[in-house]
Amino acid sequence: MELRDLLPLISISDVEHNPLRFRYRLVGTRVVEYNQQEFTGKYLGEVGWVDEHLLLGAYTKAVVDRRPHFGIYIWDLQTGAPGRCEFGMFPLTNDGSVIHQILAIEDYDFPSRDVDPQRI
Repeated sequence: MELRDLLPLISISDVEHNPLRFRYRLVGTRVVEYNQQEFTGKYLGEVGWVDEHLLLGAYTKAVVDRRPHFGIYIWDLQTGAPGRCEFGMFPLTNDGSVIHQILAIEDYDFPSRDVDPQRI
C-alpha cells in the first residue's frame, strides 16, 4: 500500500548491452507531467533534453557499479526559475549476473509559482 503513492514517480528502463543503451519501458504519470512529454518507449539520448548526457552518465554508473546510484539535478524551467530533482536508480537483474533493467524514482521540487497546487 505504501508503494502505491510512489508509482507516479517511478520509471523502469531496459538496459541493452553492446552498445550500452537505455530504453524507457515504463514512465510514471508525474514524471511525464513534470517533463511535459511522454517518453515511454524512447531511448535515453533521443528524448531531446539539453542535459541528457548527465542522465546517461548516471544510468551507466548504476550498471557498471552494479549498485544503486543517487543524485540531484537542477535545470531551468520555462519560467526561468530552477527546477530541482533528487533521484535514485536501482539496477535489476533477472539472472544474478547481467543488469537488465533500472528502476528509478524521482522527487521533484519546483518553486510554488511554477506548480499547480492540485498536483502536489
